Amino acid sequence: MARRVRFGLCLLAAWGLVVLVLGELTCRAFGIGGVILYRRGLYEASPDPELGYGLTPGHRGTSYGTPVQINEFGFRSPPFAKERSPGTYRVICVGDSFTFGMGVRQEESWPAQLEARLSPPPGYHRIEVVNAGVPGYNLRQYGRQIELALLEYEPNLILMGLVENDLEPSFYVEDGYLCVPRKKTTISFPGKRWLQTHSHLYQAVNMRYQGWMAAWLQHRNPDEARSILFGDRDPAAWEEAVDRLSRSRREALRHGVDIYAAMFGLTAQSPLPQIVERAQVSAMHMDLDGPDLRLQDGHPNARGHAHFAEQIALFVQPALATTPHGADAPGPE
Repeated sequence: MARRVRFGLCLLAAWGLVVLVLGELTCRAFGIGGVILYRRGLYEASPDPELGYGLTPGHRGTSYGTPVQINEFGFRSPPFAKERSPGTYRVICVGDSFTFGMGVRQEESWPAQLEARLSPPPGYHRIEVVNAGVPGYNLRQYGRQIELALLEYEPNLILMGLVENDLEPSFYVEDGYLCVPRKKTTISFPGKRWLQTHSHLYQAVNMRYQGWMAAWLQHRNPDEARSILFGDRDPAAWEEAVDRLSRSRREALRHGVDIYAAMFGLTAQSPLPQIVERAQVSAMHMDLDGPDLRLQDGHPNARGHAHFAEQIALFVQPALATTPHGADAPGPE
């Protein structure tokens, strides 16, 4: 009897393995779940504890099924000189995966498309837009990134892309992988990280689960859903965010650089608009309605990035027309 039970269990396990393999092959063949977000090697730990991690300089590979190439400074931008050349107006964009361009090619990201839509301000002959977005970064890391490194690249303007989860705890790097902080909706099991970074079947199932969980929580209790999914209901954290953003703007202004914020698809419950206003940062709101502007997990697709670039250009261009700098003006001190 025990022998028959063991045989039955082995047969069941074998069939289960066959089903999983067929499921994986089917997903790959039909492009289902092909969203491997966090490839190993794209991220490296930072010696700065507040920053936590960054992009690996010189990295070449793929992420989310698209080619990714990181320049020598650790940005997803073409190579450029650290010292801004005369006549060049430099815009540096900070943000998370929405700014980095998760799921689209570098030239399709909104910072790259913005460069083609902006006209140089009076006294300049060239616009240069640098994409300093890092997937998983939050508001605290944006500020630290600006203060620690970005001002050294002599920007004329810094654009900060804000999304709904920018008050969430930071991601972190472990064993070369970018890891997501655990939430109440997270299910842990052995081998999960390998599946996250290799399996299309897992990604397809996980997206269905996350979408179902979000819809169920929203239906049951919208306030509780927001607390579980975004964790930004803490007024003390809001005050800290105002202080952090205000400090970053003061430091930038000390170098002759202003900060503008582009807020992507924030809900009415988000505290970020109030935080940005209290920090005296000029901001614009942009929606991302319609499935034709999004990838299956909610990130903007190439058309979504073009939508952002068009709206940001309309917002920024009038300010560039009144810039006090001239072509021969030195970079920020």
